[in-house]
Amino acid sequence: MIVLIAALVIITLIGIRFSRFHEDYMGVPQTTAIKGFFAVVILFSHMASYLNMTETFQDRLFASVMWSIGQLMVTLFFFYSGFGIMESYRKKGTSYYRSFIRTRLLKVLLHFDLAVLLFAVVNLILKIDYPVSQYITCWFAWDSIGNSNWFIFDTLMFYLITFTAMMISEETKIPPKLFCSVITVLCVLLWGVLEWTKGEPMAYWYNTILCFPLGLWYSEFKKSIDSLARKWPLWIAGLFLIGAVFAVLHAKKTTNAFCLCAPVFCLLITWITMKIRFNNKVLLWLGKYSFSIYIIQRIPMIILKHFGLVSNNILFSALSVITVFPLAFAFQKLLDVSDRLLFKKK
Repeated sequence: MIVLIAALVIITLIGIRFSRFHEDYMGVPQTTAIKGFFAVVILFSHMASYLNMTETFQDRLFASVMWSIGQLMVTLFFFYSGFGIMESYRKKGTSYYRSFIRTRLLKVLLHFDLAVLLFAVVNLILKIDYPVSQYITCWFAWDSIGNSNWFIFDTLMFYLITFTAMMISEETKIPPKLFCSVITVLCVLLWGVLEWTKGEPMAYWYNTILCFPLGLWYSEFKKSIDSLARKWPLWIAGLFLIGAVFAVLHAKKTTNAFCLCAPVFCLLITWITMKIRFNNKVLLWLGKYSFSIYIIQRIPMIILKHFGLVSNNILFSALSVITVFPLAFAFQKLLDVSDRLLFKKK
């Protein structure tokens, strides 16, 4: 397993570019590459949950790496989503608001439900049973029938929250900072609701929520941040400050500390990408298919486990990695077809 992490690190280092300041560090190529890296980290993490980890040095090292990263692997997806929404709304305004439900929320829900349908078929073929209640609520990502779901539920809630803020903004013409404040308050309320309903054992449902509103605030203050970060002394000072805060919060290993640690991690990675660009073709491909990789990856794992291959860590890992990428590619093509039919521009 640790060999897979080493391979990912090597791929990531291919073609990196250093600069005094990358003007497009929040552009699509760079953020797509970063998402590609973390999509594979998520794959490794989910894959490890099926394995019988031993006390060997390799397994302990792999488990230690995965434990250290934890929920941080999803933070950039929320952060970049918030940033992108704010940038688009600032540029497109009312037209973006009017199409938001259709092109954002409904599209993600359809993509998710197409994946859930595949899981339902696999469960039927393999005779895997789930309660009827889960088959009812799984379509809205509240429950799972073997698929990953909490990330999609949070994403859908973020979109509903954003749409609510857009409605308020369109009616009252509130300034951008107040718009971001409304979304932040609603996200904190979502955090409270999920903490109350899911509880401490399922903290992963809410411990990365603040990353989304942080993305909006970063968009709002990006010009000011960039003007400071272009100066090497201030960038270095910022790097040490953000790194120190992250290290302190991460070391506490409590849920409340992690809720703050997650957005600080987003700032740390963003700060680094101001000077270092990661955008080789492999990472870009992985980022382009990151949603499909995430939402489909458990299907081959479920099938491999059903046939008893989970007892062999090496074989299970190799087959999971080999099968998930072509499966994700095929699923993405299905999504492309559905988008052309249902979400084509009028």
